[in-house]
Amino acid sequence: MTGRYVITGGPSSGKTTLIEEFRSRGHKVLEEIARIVISKRQGYEATNEEWDIRQRMILERQLKQEKTLGDELTFLDRGIIDNYAYFMLRNNKIPEDTSFPKCDYSQIFVLDRLPLVYDGLRTETEEEAERVHRMLINAYKKFGYAPVHVPVMSVDRRVDFILKNIQKLKGGKK
Repeated sequence: MTGRYVITGGPSSGKTTLIEEFRSRGHKVLEEIARIVISKRQGYEATNEEWDIRQRMILERQLKQEKTLGDELTFLDRGIIDNYAYFMLRNNKIPEDTSFPKCDYSQIFVLDRLPLVYDGLRTETEEEAERVHRMLINAYKKFGYAPVHVPVMSVDRRVDFILKNIQKLKGGKK
């Protein structure tokens, strides 16, 4: 199988856990860039300016990382369009000097949310996490994707659910 498959969803939906399971099963993965950037900038005050700086850094690194991907089957912990949703979340607009290229994702998988877990990086309330979740879905739809919702179930079952959906998309070919 080939293609780029985005695993997305609101905070605390199990994206990183799922990505780790895909990795353990031998699949190529792209880890979440946002977690890396946010952890490096934790000491900065959470102003609108800092939000924009973080989102620009995330977008820049995401673009750079995705350009290095080949054609082999790859699972991405968030995609470029997630950045669009996060810009809209904070500012309700995209900065004039920021553009989003056409993305070539094979499919978007949106994980239904789990109870919010605070891990030292998250600052969202349950209500904000749900709003982020809805905005992510709407952003991918705006860019022409029809996200597949992945229900809450065990990690193994979620991975199997996604792999079965990919096989269906590919006409049953492996």
